[in-house]
Amino acid sequence: MNDPKANQTRRIADTMLIVLFVVAISVPFADMVFRFDTTPSAEQRTMSPAPTFALNVDALKQLPKQIKDWMGDHFGLRHFMIHQHGLIMARWIGVSSTTQVVMGKQDPSASQPLAGQWLYYAMGNTNNYALHRKPMSEEQLEIWRRILTRRRDWLRERGARYIFVIAPNSQSIYPEFLPDSMQGVSQRTRTDDLIEYIRKTTDIEMIDLRQALLEAKKVKPEERLFMRTDTHWNDLGSFRAYEYLMQKLKVHYSSLKPLKMNQFEIVKQTTQGGDLAGLLGGRDLFLEDRIDMVPRAPFELRVARERHMEAKVRAFAPDPDGIRLVMFRDSFGDAMMSYLAEHCSKSYFQWTDRFHEDAIVQEKPNMVITQMIERLLWRDVKEDEWMVPVGR
Repeated sequence: MNDPKANQTRRIADTMLIVLFVVAISVPFADMVFRFDTTPSAEQRTMSPAPTFALNVDALKQLPKQIKDWMGDHFGLRHFMIHQHGLIMARWIGVSSTTQVVMGKQDPSASQPLAGQWLYYAMGNTNNYALHRKPMSEEQLEIWRRILTRRRDWLRERGARYIFVIAPNSQSIYPEFLPDSMQGVSQRTRTDDLIEYIRKTTDIEMIDLRQALLEAKKVKPEERLFMRTDTHWNDLGSFRAYEYLMQKLKVHYSSLKPLKMNQFEIVKQTTQGGDLAGLLGGRDLFLEDRIDMVPRAPFELRVARERHMEAKVRAFAPDPDGIRLVMFRDSFGDAMMSYLAEHCSKSYFQWTDRFHEDAIVQEKPNMVITQMIERLLWRDVKEDEWMVPVGR
């Protein structure tokens, strides 16, 4: 027996469900037109460009993929949905929303719970690296030896000293905050493999900055040297690394006068999270107890910066007899640039993991430093990577 009232209620419910469905599928497309989603992007990469249309076979073959990539990167409400996904997974459930980040433990010394969450970078097999699941092969060790030896000999012929510097992963300095699943494994890494082999088979100067930071952590455990929500060390960590590097350089340049900690003011503040929080869905998902070092007096430098993200930086100091430095570095070298440049008559810093002949020819240094974060040692190198020739 039909109940008119029940039928009317069902029709209303069905109509509302249809309306909600239409709204749900329409809002993302409306956002693609009007762009009312103001959620900041959490993705630290360049988004796919708009498809290009051309009446030739090759272009038409590429068009479906271009459309797919563009739609995937520019779909309406994408940033909002990524942020909400990160909020639910990382903040509410307590698990990572991406394979790029490992959720570590809480640090009880933090200013507040949201600032105490340790995050670790997992992109590029960093965690397999930390667990030593892929030791460096004899073949790779020998290729590294030949690469570094060729660089050293080539520079020596031009009157320059070569130093290879390895900066640590946060896992290497603060393994105690890794999740329990990563505790109790072998502490030996590919960094150990390489340093041991190079020191045993050559006289190349290789500086392991893990030693500096582990010693600083042991002496002053209250001094946190890495950011909890960012892949990088903080200003204290970079300064301790600089101090250790200067100790090594004074063997060759006895007149060097390293900067002192009392020349800086330590500024502590709690801000939104760092790049790893961003990878989870938004920097506002967690907080960061920042530790910044502000010079009490300005550095006496003239600085020229070139290209996007300061890929090339030149600095000129007042000391005409100082070191002429070329440093090939990654983002970990950012904070050390101004410290090192104080001791140079001229310094040139290039963001790259390669060794560029044109920089050496143009700058005419008497010291060249390659600084590399240890996670880059995960990948296998090739023989021809010893140098990027002029013009390439």
